[in-house]
Amino acid sequence: MRKFTSFVLALAFAASLQPVLPARAQQQSAATARTSAAVSAPLAPATVKAAELITADQLSRHLNVVASDAMAGRDTPSPGLDETAKYIADHLKQLKVKPAGDGGTYFQRMTLRRTEVDREKTQARVGARVFKAGEAFVPFSPNAGEAEGQVVYAGHGWVFKPKGMNPYEGLDVRDRVVVISGTGTSLPAGLTQADLDAAAAADWETPVSYAQKHGARALVVVP
Repeated sequence: MRKFTSFVLALAFAASLQPVLPARAQQQSAATARTSAAVSAPLAPATVKAAELITADQLSRHLNVVASDAMAGRDTPSPGLDETAKYIADHLKQLKVKPAGDGGTYFQRMTLRRTEVDREKTQARVGARVFKAGEAFVPFSPNAGEAEGQVVYAGHGWVFKPKGMNPYEGLDVRDRVVVISGTGTSLPAGLTQADLDAAAAADWETPVSYAQKHGARALVVVP
């Protein structure tokens, strides 16, 4: 199976290229939201009545516990996350909510996978220049891997057909390293989240999804 590599170069490299890597989750979530809205049914009166009992003070009290320093950020996994889960489970029990977790509890065990970068063996080379991981660039896991090929520049990398936005027009990215510029996960000028929500999923592509679908070997994002 071929690997698709993506990483961000720091500003040290920006002088020769100029400026990211939005996630495909935005595209998927927008499509899901439209589907959910189309099939949603009116809420039952009992549900509305129960929701009206929730107050801002209640939400604030729970949030101050869950987001407190005592939970230490609730990393996955971590003692803080376990304490947060126990806090939520205790309240579900008080509300007499029927448990639906493992073994008749409020908890469910899940298998986690962790990807770690070997900084000593991970580097990016551009000609004779060598960039160190964590100092000059950041690999995007879990898609990190090895890649080598001709470099092509694709502007901001977003495709949006309704507005004729296609920085790849006339550009073949197959088996090449695509370089794009941007500002984090924000959209480029002239494109809004409302545009994406209103368009069909097939009418737009993020820089990552386009590069992967069209056979690019890697995506380099210069912030």
